[in-house]
Amino acid sequence: MAGGAYLVVAENSSLEEIKAGHKFARPSVVVGLLHRGWKRHSPVKEYCEHIEGLVERVEVLELNLYDFDEIMDVVHHIAEDADRTDSEVFLLLNSVSPVVPAAFEASASFLGLRVIVAYGDAAAEIPVPPASVLAMPKKVLEIVAALAAREEGVKLSELASMVEHREKGGRKGKTDEVRRRVATVDYYINRYLKPAGLVVVGPSPGEEGRSFRIWLTDRGKVVARRISDYLASYPEGRTGRAGYRKLGVAQARQL
Repeated sequence: MAGGAYLVVAENSSLEEIKAGHKFARPSVVVGLLHRGWKRHSPVKEYCEHIEGLVERVEVLELNLYDFDEIMDVVHHIAEDADRTDSEVFLLLNSVSPVVPAAFEASASFLGLRVIVAYGDAAAEIPVPPASVLAMPKKVLEIVAALAAREEGVKLSELASMVEHREKGGRKGKTDEVRRRVATVDYYINRYLKPAGLVVVGPSPGEEGRSFRIWLTDRGKVVARRISDYLASYPEGRTGRAGYRKLGVAQARQL
């Protein structure tokens, strides 16, 4: 199997919600998480028994669904398994445990997984900003902010000018400085934004082979919607080498 989908469902009070998640994800692998020692009727167990033979693989795991770290550890192993076949992982937030949604969202943010929530017999995806952005230089987020201001693709030289405008309040730099800024923006795009799946670079319509533009991906747009929150985490005077922020102990524990 290559390019399939995993659906992870935790102990849930509603079989209807689980079915809605299944319909959305169309999984080839299903992983049901049961609460250790659970004595009540289990819709997750019922669902897994029903789906057996209809998908490529079904796994049922028992764990403490009120233990944040244990849930994250299990999801991490599931994500590693999915990576081997280049499969996407969908995490269904609906659960009888209030800890599950928090652990699922944190896992999705750190590991780049997809989060869905069921409303009755329908489900929808909840965009989760990637935690990796917090470790990127502030300059990278300035580039995202500049791209967010333009829905159409932006040429590299134009993007460099937009970033300069944000930083200098409209004052133009000298020619050598402009060249350096273009090179810097190009470096950050290829070093951070493209590998993180936040932007895509391609030829301009009608100008194939001669001009390239940069667009925000759907993942990049998720970051752009919270860009003010990200930028606020870089207080003046507290950025370290290469623009990385210095984290206090309390902040580091949250990452």
